[in-house]
Amino acid sequence: MDPSSFELCISFRDNETNEPIFFKTDGGRFTTSTRTIKLSVGCVYKITISCKPWRQLQSLNLSGSELLLNTESEGSAMRYVTHWNTDQQIPSRRATRFDLLLAVVQDSGPNQKIWQKPLQAKFYRNNDPHAKYGSKLESLLWKCAEGEKCEVVDEVFQ
Repeated sequence: MDPSSFELCISFRDNETNEPIFFKTDGGRFTTSTRTIKLSVGCVYKITISCKPWRQLQSLNLSGSELLLNTESEGSAMRYVTHWNTDQQIPSRRATRFDLLLAVVQDSGPNQKIWQKPLQAKFYRNNDPHAKYGSKLESLLWKCAEGEKCEVVDEVFQ
């Protein structure tokens, strides 16, 4: 792997049930993506990030909510974990989507690097069964490059 490239593997799970979130394919109906992630309002999500190769990350920003990352080890692997509460979100109207800007921050100050990409999302009322229709999103794989600017060059739903 080129030293200026790396992979971020990001997963969202319901903190209470440990179930992954769902997504559906929308085709070209919306501008951000052909896929929509489904989230519930009033839910706490556990977000896990692993890097390959390992990088020291500082925080995760979800549409303006800065979430500090804690390190966790599982065997010889290290990963970052944070929690995100969706209490402040509003359920999406029918046939609308929300751009959820996901930004992973490395370092602070003048050496700060940020990899970001909008995720097309739909928020459902808590316990709405539609939030669990579609395919399970075990993880989101970002292939990243670091050059004059930091960019996500590919995104894979797994």
